[in-house]
Amino acid sequence: MGYQHIQLDYLEKMAAEDADTRRELLLMVVADLETSARRLKALWENQNRTELQWLCHHLKSTLPFVGNERLASANRLLEQHLRQEKQTSPIHLLVFEMGILIPEVLKELRLELEKR
Repeated sequence: MGYQHIQLDYLEKMAAEDADTRRELLLMVVADLETSARRLKALWENQNRTELQWLCHHLKSTLPFVGNERLASANRLLEQHLRQEKQTSPIHLLVFEMGILIPEVLKELRLELEKR
């Protein structure tokens, strides 16, 4: 099955062809993204830029497992803009994009988990 929002090459490499490790990695990524999606929304609503920047930094280690360059790029840019603290930066657009992409990624990751 071809996916639009995930590319699991890195996850496959880290699992080293071990089905149990692959499943555990998928479960960890799903759990992390579920939590992160909720936190992203809450932190943005509360304008907690410091914690939002920390969340973006944390996601840099999770997103390679997903293989969605658009999501990884939005995350990198968001972290950069939060670090610069410019009020004119497109932070709200990046949060919005991530808020749309994460559920799509999660949907495909869950489908992948159901396959095996």
